[in-house]
Amino acid sequence: MLEQSTTLAYIIGVALGDGNLSCPNGRAIRLRITCDIKYPGIITEIVTALQQTFPKNKVSVITDKKGACIDVSVYSNKLDHIMP
Repeated sequence: MLEQSTTLAYIIGVALGDGNLSCPNGRAIRLRITCDIKYPGIITEIVTALQQTFPKNKVSVITDKKGACIDVSVYSNKLDHIMP
């Protein structure tokens, strides 16, 4: 298990490379990180890091229709403070 600040730094780094922030429902911000399905270990690391950082929030994993990539996402009101 990574230290909280290390986990947060990991999430920010992954989000900068392969993620985006949006506010589709007008209430909470969503972080969505798109991952290639060829790297299940990295997907697991991202999901675990998000669950550790946002333990009360659901972390969703959705495969695209072609089966080539996966979107890992979480909604949180804290995201705008973490990644302004």
